[in-house]
Amino acid sequence: AEFEYATRAGTQTTYWWGNFSPGTRQVANVADESARTILPAHITGYDDGAVTTAPVGSYEANPFGLFDMTGNVAEWVSDWYDGLYYRKSPELNPTGPSSGEYRSTRGGGWNGVLYTSRPAVRTGGTPTERNTKFGFRCAQDRPR
Repeated sequence: AEFEYATRAGTQTTYWWGNFSPGTRQVANVADESARTILPAHITGYDDGAVTTAPVGSYEANPFGLFDMTGNVAEWVSDWYDGLYYRKSPELNPTGPSSGEYRSTRGGGWNGVLYTSRPAVRTGGTPTERNTKFGFRCAQDRPR
């Protein structure tokens, strides 16, 4: 829930920049024109300039000033993964299941089309899985 909140950055749209493709704005590293030679599905008309991963901070920050919340690498979050969890979760600040086989990843990656990189999308992976499509972010609560 915290990752989705941070990614949306106070907006009510599908993505923090709006409901559709970003056009020419450089907002996310996803499967696009620059990756069309290595990926079968891509976003037509969008070119983020990176075939695979890009250096941190290569794209616009969201309204909260956070970089790379959409695309580049899917980020491991602390929640365990359950594909049906939100059907039975608390509406306010769901923390995820207490255990499981897979951990959740959020934010999509350089190899995913925009739809799979939406703030609401989460996927699961085994906690020992390592590749160029997953990463993590160090974060802390704001001092009170």
